Amino acid sequence: MRVLIPRHIAEQESDDRGIKEGWYAMRRNGTPRFGPFASRGECLVGIAQSKDEPEPRSGLQGLH
Repeated sequence: MRVLIPRHIAEQESDDRGIKEGWYAMRRNGTPRFGPFASRGECLVGIAQSKDEPEPRSGLQGLH
């Protein structure tokens, strides 16, 4: 299972990424999974209500 963490994306970084400023549920590699949320609390609720992300199948990564 992949873990999502709350992270605030400030204006400068949001401009660099081409997304809105706010709180995002992020993968540990720094990829936003969903958001933005207005507060850390709202983001945590969104994470708690989301379905767990499965790990990629071993040996098949990158094959399409």
